[in-house]
Amino acid sequence: MFDYIIISDVHIGSPQFNQYNLFIDMIKNIKTRNIIINGDLFDLWANPKMDYLTIYRELKKITNADIHYIIGNHDFIVNKYIPTLKYMNICVDGKNIKITHGHKYDSVCKKPWLDKLIVKINIFFLKIFKIDLQYLGRKLFAKNYPEGKFLPSLYNLRLKAIENIKKEGYDGCVLGHIHYPEKKLLEGNFIYTNSGDWIKNKSFIGIKDNEIKLYNYEV
Repeated sequence: MFDYIIISDVHIGSPQFNQYNLFIDMIKNIKTRNIIINGDLFDLWANPKMDYLTIYRELKKITNADIHYIIGNHDFIVNKYIPTLKYMNICVDGKNIKITHGHKYDSVCKKPWLDKLIVKINIFFLKIFKIDLQYLGRKLFAKNYPEGKFLPSLYNLRLKAIENIKKEGYDGCVLGHIHYPEKKLLEGNFIYTNSGDWIKNKSFIGIKDNEIKLYNYEV
């Protein structure tokens, strides 16, 4: 039994997402006291007419866990009908951990029109050419950046988020947004974790016995 599981970047409604049945299977069967959705459960840039409220109600029906919804940049209007948070604090083994989607540290997300345009262009390439520009960009450009995993903008976002959250007095953070699952112990014993995504990784963070771990969901 987990105390918490943390999921982000499922992107229901996007043509990138094709794991709906598997995702529902996890919500239905995983044993946890709390489910924290750390942003972008839905992709309302890709599918603005999606009936997200019905889907959310179905999720609540199939789990006994308490669901906590932290807003992201692709599900920005769900707070009209669903109670949401900008961030959440939890304590793990005496450490104060901040959970937030992470888009507030992304310069692109400060310009919603640009964020929407990038999503629309990516959807066009997916539908016409079967090319995912986001992951293609990582292959082409990330190799020249530290660790070889991030586009420059996402790498800088990660650094900025960690710097700011440290200044706020936290001992660690859990982010989403960049679609790369990761756990690292940084200088000063600061714990950085990212819950990844459900487009490529089917990843989530599980917390139990005062320990934070990354998992990939498999049937």
